[in-house]
Amino acid sequence: EDVDGAIRLLLGAKAVRPAFSVLLADDKGELAHVEVGLFGCSVLERYGKTSPGVVIAVNCHRSPKMVSNNAPVAQLECPANNNALRLNRGWELAKELRGDIDVSALAAILSDHNNRERSSAENKLIPFWGHSICNHGTREEENYCVEQPPWGSVSGEIFQPRLRAMHYCYGWPCGKKPQHGDQLFQERSWGSFQAFALPTSGAQSDNLVDSIHMAAPEGKTVQLTTIFGELTPEAAKYMSAEN
Repeated sequence: EDVDGAIRLLLGAKAVRPAFSVLLADDKGELAHVEVGLFGCSVLERYGKTSPGVVIAVNCHRSPKMVSNNAPVAQLECPANNNALRLNRGWELAKELRGDIDVSALAAILSDHNNRERSSAENKLIPFWGHSICNHGTREEENYCVEQPPWGSVSGEIFQPRLRAMHYCYGWPCGKKPQHGDQLFQERSWGSFQAFALPTSGAQSDNLVDSIHMAAPEGKTVQLTTIFGELTPEAAKYMSAEN
């Protein structure tokens, strides 16, 4: 139900597969960055209302307890991957926007193309995976290679726990058109974020949460889009007018 409970759950698991970073936030203003993997789980950063902060995750462990488990090519010090480039750019933007980080600012960060000019083929961590935050990975070919596919952003998500809201963008958040045929479905990118939310009550009002018509039944998974980015009929129940 909150960040404390989620941290207890993750640390209690001892080991998690596959390895990944978990960014946790709740409606109390708590924020945490937890790293999990086969070799354990560790809280990297923790913030709250009285001690606010920013967390940024990339595709390697940074916790002192976990960092030695990275493959050498995944380490931040390795110039052959995209981890340090994306992390450093994220911190640059966070510092520029300090004190003014809202949904629009986060959308701009997720749409950032700094380092996009570097060839995806240079990435030794995962070949054909781009170097920018808004990641346009490609083999620069018209045909999609299943055996060694390009990697990149497939969507963007921004969460507001206090409002029980998710701002979602199908495809690249920047809305740019694909340059190559192997950048699948990106011609369908929305290019902007749509807000979806669950209400706290059945009452109707002008705020973000209560503008939604109904909540999902307990335990039900709701599909809001198709794989092609089309909104489902059920999505309209959760869409907000505030976008």
